Amino acid sequence: GERMWGDSSKLIQKGKNNTIFSSPLMVSDGEGGVLVHYRHEWNYFFERIDNEGETIWITPSTYLYNNMISVGNGGAVTSGVKRNPLNFNDDMFANYISSEGGYKWGNEGILLQDSVGSPLASAGFEILDTSEIIFVWTRKVESIRTILTQIVSFTGNKKWLFPKRINNNTSDQFHVGLVKSDSNNVIYVWFDSRNNNPCSYDIYTQRIDTNGFNLWDNNDLPLTYKCPFKYKIISDKSKGAIVIWSDDEPFNGIFAQQISKDGNLGEVITSINDNNEQLVSKNYLLFQNYPNPFNPSTFIQFGLPKREFITLKIFNVLGQEVATLIGKELGAGSHKVEFKPKELTSGIYIYTLSAGEFQQSKKLIYLK
Repeated sequence: GERMWGDSSKLIQKGKNNTIFSSPLMVSDGEGGVLVHYRHEWNYFFERIDNEGETIWITPSTYLYNNMISVGNGGAVTSGVKRNPLNFNDDMFANYISSEGGYKWGNEGILLQDSVGSPLASAGFEILDTSEIIFVWTRKVESIRTILTQIVSFTGNKKWLFPKRINNNTSDQFHVGLVKSDSNNVIYVWFDSRNNNPCSYDIYTQRIDTNGFNLWDNNDLPLTYKCPFKYKIISDKSKGAIVIWSDDEPFNGIFAQQISKDGNLGEVITSINDNNEQLVSKNYLLFQNYPNPFNPSTFIQFGLPKREFITLKIFNVLGQEVATLIGKELGAGSHKVEFKPKELTSGIYIYTLSAGEFQQSKKLIYLK
């Protein structure tokens, strides 16, 4: 609880009257100190500070970087935009700053994308186990934004001649984030307008390998049809991800969802054997349907510890049965069924799994 750099803190840069500062970036240098990037008046700087609060070096930068990640050896990878004086468009660059304050990819860095369409555009990135960095960003052309990705080696060589789109949908897509799934795959999450819902956009996700190929459904996976406002994504430490977001009207709340490495929502892996195979749960499991609320369909997943006759039924709030999804014997393991209402009205419904003496119910919301 002690203030290691004194009660007055560490003064990084002192301004004068009307001095312009930007919000600084900061990451660990991997050796107990930090790397900071900031704007002072009309100049940009990187500064490395040790764990005693002393400046190790200050290096000018040629433009504003708006994202940075530590590489763990005193250096960092950064990305940002720079105004092109020839066409007045904003181009996306990336650079690798060394532990000594030098630029390993040249003073200007490498060009990821020309004409990104916004001076506030930023690239997210993750460091792969293959000694490469995968970048993702949004490019705006007229009123439509698309998401592109590129892989760059630590020597500054781009894997593809041109960036790749993460999908071919023509909807407006933006605010993209990513986490590493394993050494060769990344999970992306973004806002997407393809469903024309009342809130304009939903949250979608996709897992893509380092060759640029989709590993889940080519139509991508919807996380919510609600009214998402902001989100954060982290790894679930099992090659999947956890996303948390806030929702606007009419739901007003904080929601979270887990995405497994196989693209299943809310999947629980109970144990892993020596051959890295998923084992059958010893208990009955009924997961929350996804997406929820939904239109036109949703998926219900459940797990059985043994083979037996089961039923999965839908009821309205009055307790009246409106649909039977399953009524037969199933084997032990994980099962998933799609529910497509045909003549139901919008509202709250109950789905109930019954197997022997076991019975469990959960709510779902249908938006027609």
